[in-house]
Amino acid sequence: DGVITFYLSSLASNHDENTTGDWTYTLTKTLDVATSIQQVNDESVIQLYPNPAQEGIMISLNEEWKNAIITLHGVDGKKYFTFSALPDQNKILISRSEWNLNKGIYLLSIQSGENFFTKKIIFL
Repeated sequence: DGVITFYLSSLASNHDENTTGDWTYTLTKTLDVATSIQQVNDESVIQLYPNPAQEGIMISLNEEWKNAIITLHGVDGKKYFTFSALPDQNKILISRSEWNLNKGIYLLSIQSGENFFTKKIIFL
């Protein structure tokens, strides 16, 4: 296992040609790298419809994705939810109103064991 480190630095200046009133901001974010996860791109394994959607997107999981962990992030990195699918659940509705989601683009991640699926979803 390894890590990925992101570094961010920003300068806020008031342009008064003086040495006061300016601010420097820095941020370091470290994420763990999971080396045993396999990215799945086959859309016949997991289906999302309709996408884009007005109010809700249905996730259809096949048998090997039972007990999957489902996570939704905004494109800004904000996590909206994480939950586990029930063992007998093969269809899951992501409702915009239930999760208090605005119109926009989100990243849906689904993980089951070592398999990982991610897809961009859009609410209009």
